[in-house]
Amino acid sequence: MLLSNTLYLVFVLLCPALSLSNGLKLRKCFGSNSGLSFSEDRDYHYKRLVARYSNCKLVQGNLELTGLEEPGLDLSFLQNIEEVTGYVLIALNQLPIIPLKNLKIIRGRELFEGKYSLFVKYNYNITTPSDGLRELRLNSLTEVIRGNVIIDHNQQLCFMDTIHWDDILNPVQRRTGGWIYQIGNLNKEPSQCPRCSGSCVAGCWAEGSEMCQQLTLEQCSSECGDARCRGPTPNDCCHSECAAGCNGPTASDCTACLHVNNDGSCAFACPPEFFYDAQSFRNVPNPGFKYRYVDQCVDNCPSNLLIDGNACVKSCRIGFHSNGEGKCIPCIGTACDKECFGVGQANGPLANAISVDSSNVHHFEGCTIVKGNIIFETFAFSGDLYTGVLPMNASQLTAFKDVKTITGYLYIVTWPKELSDFAVFKSLETIGGIDLFREKMALVIQDNTSPVGPFSLDQITSLGFKSLRAINHGNVYIGYCQNLCYDNLLNWTSVVHHPVQSRAFRNGVLLLRNGRSKQCNSANCDPECDSNGCWGPGPDRCFQCSHYSYQGSCLRSCPKSGVYADHNEKKCKPCHSICDGLCYGSGPFQCTTTVHLQH
Repeated sequence: MLLSNTLYLVFVLLCPALSLSNGLKLRKCFGSNSGLSFSEDRDYHYKRLVARYSNCKLVQGNLELTGLEEPGLDLSFLQNIEEVTGYVLIALNQLPIIPLKNLKIIRGRELFEGKYSLFVKYNYNITTPSDGLRELRLNSLTEVIRGNVIIDHNQQLCFMDTIHWDDILNPVQRRTGGWIYQIGNLNKEPSQCPRCSGSCVAGCWAEGSEMCQQLTLEQCSSECGDARCRGPTPNDCCHSECAAGCNGPTASDCTACLHVNNDGSCAFACPPEFFYDAQSFRNVPNPGFKYRYVDQCVDNCPSNLLIDGNACVKSCRIGFHSNGEGKCIPCIGTACDKECFGVGQANGPLANAISVDSSNVHHFEGCTIVKGNIIFETFAFSGDLYTGVLPMNASQLTAFKDVKTITGYLYIVTWPKELSDFAVFKSLETIGGIDLFREKMALVIQDNTSPVGPFSLDQITSLGFKSLRAINHGNVYIGYCQNLCYDNLLNWTSVVHHPVQSRAFRNGVLLLRNGRSKQCNSANCDPECDSNGCWGPGPDRCFQCSHYSYQGSCLRSCPKSGVYADHNEKKCKPCHSICDGLCYGSGPFQCTTTVHLQH
């Protein structure tokens, strides 16, 4: 299948550095939202987990460990994870040990089934129940901020009944949210399990003194209130902004921050842009102002996000829109662009879709900003017998003619046979890369990797993105388009602004096995294109003009009537309406001749 070939190649692109993982810096990685579903190909599923979580310290989203069945699988790639912002799901595994020894905090910003921050169930072999999870090594876990905990239906799991879960669940959130823990149906009597080490004050996660539970709440002095502690005396109380414990009394001694981290010190909020000056009775700029980016206070927002007030955001709030320079500004009248949700975007009409198809393409009509991703999977133009979705035809793609910005990524593995380029995206100026395909790519175009087909992009002879000027974040991968020309004539460094570092990409671009047809040998950009190249043949496909641009095309000189040449901007601009066809500027006093006005 084309889809499986596509996924296999993308996996190869993701994984070339795995053998060198011990020398890589720890990083933030993005979690998943697959729930209890996973690939039937267990080897492929395992390799994807390794690629996603190797050298990862912070999981942005959910940590989902499912379908791990071979007893000898190496899970050392999980050893560096310290924090998960969403939920942790451990289910349908048959391994004896899940080692998350450095996981300190689960924030629960997203909950499994809307209520669970830690979900551990069904970790045994249904035909051989003796094969299954025996030890859940979470020996650094000291805080679950939000959500319920359930550990149930794990036939061989030991030690969970010894853990003091009241010490782990955040007390304030527990009171306000009513969060609970449920430990049950272990189907193994405690007498059949090994005992905790004698050095353990409370419970344990496994045998050995290093597996003792770390208490940071139950042992605290009453003077600590809801704060955690490192010992029983009042002097051992942690700062109120600490999460998961501390090694001292100040906001700089926290194991993790409850709200935000400002240069290593935990705080309730980041420094504001203005503060009140009581002497002048006005707000004055705060030289220490910082933006909030997730849990961090930063001087500048990442390049793939927008600035909205004092925060780094994926999209502007209602009544605001991007000014094209990375900042949200108020809409004036009807000046706001029409925004619509992309494929799979939460809360949107395509939240459960995996591709643009004939049943949902109408949602993009009139849209200028797509919040999320645009995806064309293999069945988009052939239909899906399983769901009853009819084939999409080329005329329906006019729904994308007004799209100027895609905030996430653009993914294409199929296209109508009658279209030789992607010029339906004629207005597309920016791909934001806020979301990336496989955490790396903002633009993916790939045909079947098999030499015998079937081929879905063999009709593509040029890209045709005539207005695309910026891929703000992420890489470009275009591969196996055998008749595609001109892709190697474009100066991609002018387009790709902030690439993701990867050995497989050069300056964020990988053009692989395209243009194998003879016609590409004679493909050249139009003479009116400058050195940055072109998106295809003709003066209307130039990335930039050598001389002047006029009505979407490049010209050596401007027309003699109705316009003048702006030498600075290299554009032919219209004369003022009072001019009689000839002018040397845009103003009413820059006419060569004027029309006769009737009084």
